[in-house]
Amino acid sequence: GYKRKDERIYEDVCELLMRHRAIDATHIAVAVHEGVVNLSGRVESRRMKKLAERILEDLPGVTDIENELNVIPYDHDPRGP
Repeated sequence: GYKRKDERIYEDVCELLMRHRAIDATHIAVAVHEGVVNLSGRVESRRMKKLAERILEDLPGVTDIENELNVIPYDHDPRGP
């Protein structure tokens, strides 16, 4: 019945996103509630959106992922998230 704390899951999620070579996590916001990870903000491609979700699926303590990332190529919208 061990359950990882949301704070620890949050730290791991942020680290994985920041360290992955194929993901620009600059405009990705992360929230975790009861093991459910919510990703919001924007990414440059559909591939990056799917990859962000895929690398988190097997992270201990993650029960679900809500991927609300928007695909907006950075050269078309220079504003922040």
